Amino acid sequence: MDTIGETFASPSFWVVTVLFGAVLSIAANLVTDALKNAYARRSQQQRQRRLTELRDDLAATIRLKSDPMRFQGVIGRQILLVIAMFALGGAAGALGSLPLFGLLDFVTSGLSAFGYITAITFAFKAVTIINDVLDFDEYETRTKQQIQRLETP
Repeated sequence: MDTIGETFASPSFWVVTVLFGAVLSIAANLVTDALKNAYARRSQQQRQRRLTELRDDLAATIRLKSDPMRFQGVIGRQILLVIAMFALGGAAGALGSLPLFGLLDFVTSGLSAFGYITAITFAFKAVTIINDVLDFDEYETRTKQQIQRLETP
């Protein structure tokens, strides 16, 4: 017990403790500053990426609005993709029901789910494109407001 008491009573213990605390405080500040800078840089990169996406989407929608043949082509491709993905999902489901492929049921179930989910995603994308072109004025206003919000710091 006397050794512990002597250790806490010695001035060198307290000097080492204070120096160690100061070093930890400086290190913590350096790490915190580095993390803040990395987060700010990442946020700026995400903002720039989103601005580019919005501008590209707006330009693409303007092209679709001005060229009905291009619009029909894009929607036709989306519809073909939806049909193909539903066919993939159905074929994989049918393949899994065969006795020969019963062992691969988990693979065929995964392919089936992938096909159906992808088909639904493509269908929603087609609906979004159609809505953006049909309600172009509202879409343009909304997109320009988003771009303006992202451009102001």
